[in-house]
Amino acid sequence: MTKHLLLVVSLLSAGIANASSLKLPAISIVDRGELLLNQDATVRYQPWVLNNLPHPGQIGLLMLMPGRSSSREVLAPLEQALKAAAYDHRRVVSVSIVNLDDATWGAGMFVQGQLAKEKTAEPDVHLIVDESGQARRALGLKKGLVHVMVYGCDGQVLRHYQGEFSASQVKDILDELNQGLLNPPCSPSVEPSQ
Repeated sequence: MTKHLLLVVSLLSAGIANASSLKLPAISIVDRGELLLNQDATVRYQPWVLNNLPHPGQIGLLMLMPGRSSSREVLAPLEQALKAAAYDHRRVVSVSIVNLDDATWGAGMFVQGQLAKEKTAEPDVHLIVDESGQARRALGLKKGLVHVMVYGCDGQVLRHYQGEFSASQVKDILDELNQGLLNPPCSPSVEPSQ
């Protein structure tokens, strides 16, 4: 009887991760923001805003993580699968937000150095440093956990996982991204003419 109850609870939990009613709000991060490369390959920060996916994006992937080395370990299976899939970064718009308000003591400077190296190695990635956890609070997400969301052109969250990722969850995320790539590209919003 106990095993049956655990199975039901597990299935219900999986259903919550798959059927999200969350829609991403416009998030603005001005305390650091997105890492950009200067012409001399040095890194600078620029305020960053999350809006609907830009054209020609078809599906979005948002990863929010504490500024801790353990976050990389949690994300490793997903990151390896994403690298193997080699998605076109214009069609699958992937954004990583690192919450420095949720960093272990002394890790903030190390994390920022690592992010600068990543940006230099892969200029097309979107890396955001969130000094005060604005994104996590705007989304009402639990502190201390890695959160991964797949979302559509309109910002509707299609999948949301938190914590460590099983092989089946990584597969679900990739399946959702592949499904999104069957949709037409997102179009910029056009204001009606007056």
